[in-house]
Amino acid sequence: FHIHTEPKKVWPPSLEMQMGDGKPGDAYVTGDLFIIGNTRADCASPEGKYTPGGKVITRGQGAAGTRVAVSENPEKPHGEWNLAEVIVHGSEKGEFILNGKTLNVIHNMKFKDADGEWKPLEKGHISVQAEWAELEYRTIRVKEIAE
Repeated sequence: FHIHTEPKKVWPPSLEMQMGDGKPGDAYVTGDLFIIGNTRADCASPEGKYTPGGKVITRGQGAAGTRVAVSENPEKPHGEWNLAEVIVHGSEKGEFILNGKTLNVIHNMKFKDADGEWKPLEKGHISVQAEWAELEYRTIRVKEIAE
């Protein structure tokens, strides 16, 4: 979400809630945060994984991607549907929720503009992940939330 430049790129500069089929510690776990391409966000992730109440660190910064892993994975067994939610409040806050469990929370989202200045990342395109993992979507909803 919040794709801010180059929307046709395979991995466009943005913030991503990973959709995958791994278990915590694997490379691609549903709920992992990926910060891609001159994008950054603050996250309680002192050891590189989301830790509620942990030290808040700015992740991202450069052109290469950065991952903030989840510490648990409440995925349902293969064959059952999961409910994945991404709730975003402009540049202030993003929450990744899977089956009612908060897996990642980010704040202070920013992107580097053409002049090299960090600006609030308040909006952008939304993309749905299609990757190597077996992945099916049943219902996709986008809902604007009144503040």
